[in-house]
Amino acid sequence: LALVLVSFADALGAFKSTAYTAVPHGSHDHYVPDRCGDDAPRTGEFPMREPREGERITCEGQIISE
Repeated sequence: LALVLVSFADALGAFKSTAYTAVPHGSHDHYVPDRCGDDAPRTGEFPMREPREGERITCEGQIISE
């Protein structure tokens, strides 16, 4: 039972350490922030690099300083 609960929590992102998800797009990934609504740009408009320390990705697809 404990293994099932841990697996379920992991699937829901409970142990995730980033605020974004790498989305495969052909031969590369786009980094899309979590919790953006339906008005977010298409996946291809998000950056192809992870944000560095002190940066974050906006729901508009920009990497900005925190």
